[in-house]
Amino acid sequence: MIQLALILIIGLFSSSKAMASENIISLHYQDRPPYFMTNNKSHQLEGGELYLLIKKIMNEANIKYEMQKTPISRSLLAIKNNKEAICLSYVYITNEREKFSYFSLPYYTDELIALAIRKDDKRFDKYKTLEDIMKDDSLMPLAKIGYTWGNYTNKLLAQYKNYDSTEINKIDPKKIKVTSQEPKEMLESIANNGADYTYFAVNEIQYHLNQNKDLKDKLKLKKLQDMKEAQSRYFMCSKIIGEKTMEKINKAIKKVTRK
Repeated sequence: MIQLALILIIGLFSSSKAMASENIISLHYQDRPPYFMTNNKSHQLEGGELYLLIKKIMNEANIKYEMQKTPISRSLLAIKNNKEAICLSYVYITNEREKFSYFSLPYYTDELIALAIRKDDKRFDKYKTLEDIMKDDSLMPLAKIGYTWGNYTNKLLAQYKNYDSTEINKIDPKKIKVTSQEPKEMLESIANNGADYTYFAVNEIQYHLNQNKDLKDKLKLKKLQDMKEAQSRYFMCSKIIGEKTMEKINKAIKKVTRK
């Protein structure tokens, strides 16, 4: 009888522990200043514009969560597989992504998307739009695997570069370079002639230029007339988390962003 009681107690403990872990959402992120910033000594996530806002939202929603540093391509695959309670906490919304995930309300808006180019590269002077630049195959763009910049940019990339961020095995190296590098390293690649341009929100590019004298000396921003709408950032979640959890997140977003 004592042995049976012990087995039941252990079973109940294990079951409750499993249920507790199942109720914790993994919020995937990347070490990506100025949005997510890791302490160089402790290697712990401690700051960043999005991280501080996400903490407020999740605390307001009263949802248990853990931050998990994960490459975006792996996060997207896990969300699509829908076997774990996972959210990417910082992404742009696209038609393709909406097919297999839940999106929250927007909670943060970037500045307009712009190009980072070398200061001494005069080939860009005659162009005023991203579309005109992408038509010119002598100008090589650099894209990060898994990143997207909204439906309009995706359309141009598909039309002129035969590029779809969800199909990395179908890349034409004569039209576009792709990388797993972080944004700072991508900007360094542009500065060192690894490619001719890359594209990020103005606030992200400006942050890195302000933090790095060498980049600031070599690179500049080029704003574009056809980039008229600033992109917002959302929670993108696996559907296994359920609609009720998304409702709690959305309610918290409304309250936190209204303050």
